[in-house]
Amino acid sequence: MPRASGPTAVTPTLRPEVTWAPVAGAAGYQVRLDDVARGGSVVFRTGGQDWTPPNDLTSGRAYRVSVRAVNARGRGGWGPAVAFRVATPTPLDAAGTGPAAKSPAPAWTAITGATRYTVDLVDVTTGRRAARESTTQLSWPPTVDLVAGHRYRWRVRAENASGDGAWSVAATFHA
Repeated sequence: MPRASGPTAVTPTLRPEVTWAPVAGAAGYQVRLDDVARGGSVVFRTGGQDWTPPNDLTSGRAYRVSVRAVNARGRGGWGPAVAFRVATPTPLDAAGTGPAAKSPAPAWTAITGATRYTVDLVDVTTGRRAARESTTQLSWPPTVDLVAGHRYRWRVRAENASGDGAWSVAATFHA
């Protein structure tokens, strides 16, 4: 039975590559992708020793992947599953490093394959949403007037082609 290697436990791409060592006598391989949150599985056929999902996965969601070598009759046992999660963007500080603390221009890490990022900005002082906007960039200078002395909380999500993606952890800054 082949043992899948990759992706890493938390992968920053919507289409992570899965590889495995060849099995002598295999007529082909099948890859099973399990969506842990939704409980569904999909099986894909491949002839090589690597596979990439044909469609975007969802940022923030947990998955399992396993591989099996099949003989000419399409039979074979599944190898052990590899669990992984597609990362959410990580808020960065003003210098572009580490977790965000006091950045008035939110920036974040990239998720490969994301079609856009949506930023949610809340004025914590008033408890009201100040903005929710989409961008294709890895930063977002607020397009709304910030009130001096107010504290703001922001988060971002990487969206796939279907518009799906989980929110990052929140970060704050003062105007």
